[in-house]
Amino acid sequence: MRHPCRALLVVLTVVVVGACAPSSAAPSDADSAARAGESTARRDPQPKKVRATEPAEVAAAAEVPTAEPIAPAPPAAPAPPPAPAEPARPASVPAEAQAGVVERITDGDTINVRIDVPGGALTHDATHTIRLLQIDTPETVAPGQPVECGGPEATEFAAEQLPVGSTVWLEADEEDTDQYGRYLRYVYAEDGSMFNEAALAAGVAEHLIYQPNERYSAELAAAAAAARSTGVGLYGAPCDIDAPPPPPPPVVVPAVPEPDPEPASAPVEEDAGGCDENYTPCVPIASDVDCAGGSGNGPAYVEGPVQIIGSDPYGLDADADGVGCQS
Repeated sequence: MRHPCRALLVVLTVVVVGACAPSSAAPSDADSAARAGESTARRDPQPKKVRATEPAEVAAAAEVPTAEPIAPAPPAAPAPPPAPAEPARPASVPAEAQAGVVERITDGDTINVRIDVPGGALTHDATHTIRLLQIDTPETVAPGQPVECGGPEATEFAAEQLPVGSTVWLEADEEDTDQYGRYLRYVYAEDGSMFNEAALAAGVAEHLIYQPNERYSAELAAAAAAARSTGVGLYGAPCDIDAPPPPPPPVVVPAVPEPDPEPASAPVEEDAGGCDENYTPCVPIASDVDCAGGSGNGPAYVEGPVQIIGSDPYGLDADADGVGCQS
């Protein structure tokens, strides 16, 4: 609808224009009626026709399905981290040796190694106990056993050569594990040197082969022989494992006391006169007394029988029945 002020302006304009126009002829009644109708039409325009919605269209609009809201897609799972790359392998390390990281030094011939890189014989993302092949160091942690000479030095040598956190490479031989479930391996340090050989050359370990694992046995035996010849490590003081064992302590046998000697008979003086108190009836006291008629040569003789009531210094009781000179 037009604004009332605007419609009034249109009427005023028409009136003014009509008043100012030359009046050559007076307007007819028909012209005045036409102009009045036009002014009214301008003041009251006809409203626009709005088409009514048919019932069929309303029903059709009601049947249009409403789209359900779409749930947001779940966030994408983060991509797994890339697998660790194997460290640079020294040229002296065999291609089949598996890389790992030292986690613990148990003693001179046993270590714990964590495997991070997949693809080897030992499972990755796990720590494994490694028993070094062809070497044997003195015990330091064996249950029920004392710490042996040279054991702490062997453990210290392993910690220096294979520090915790360093990269090592593990090479297997014929057998994978021992009876305790430990993995049997030759161990290479970060610089590519074989630790088994280094321990033998330093004299902190003895060469010991567990058949059938004898790869490198010639090289390792030579390293042990060199240490023995120079007297280093276990082959020198204070351990000196090649020295003969000390002699066993002497066996002390308790002394058996000897029986007290029998008291000696009083010496018989020759021709001393009187009777010997060891006999009855009287036997004279002399240097020797024999039975009369016997084979003795005196010098004194006695007729029997004679009863022995003490000792028998003259040996008159030949059959030891307590009676002498019975014949």
